[in-house]
Amino acid sequence: MRIVYEILFLVHLVAILLAISIGFFLPLSVVVALVFLHRIHILVFHGCVLSRIQRVLGGLPCNQGFLEICAQRIFKKTITRRQGALLDYACALTPVVIALVP
Repeated sequence: MRIVYEILFLVHLVAILLAISIGFFLPLSVVVALVFLHRIHILVFHGCVLSRIQRVLGGLPCNQGFLEICAQRIFKKTITRRQGALLDYACALTPVVIALVP
């Protein structure tokens, strides 16, 4: 089961990195629309669908978000829920900012 946790972690991480990079490849209107759709998905499902799947399978603790786990695993830093939420918003705004730069 550990391999499933690792695959889901990597899929989630790659999805985030790809989402952040869309500002380099897509026009601003499409980037804004995709970020808006992502935020709606967060509201409708009360969190990220991938995080929910990871929680159901036991690969993500209920008291931590995915970005908190990433900070621990990748950077060996502990961040709070609030810092994780701020990082989440920064990840959402970054492709828009990238798309704004000519």
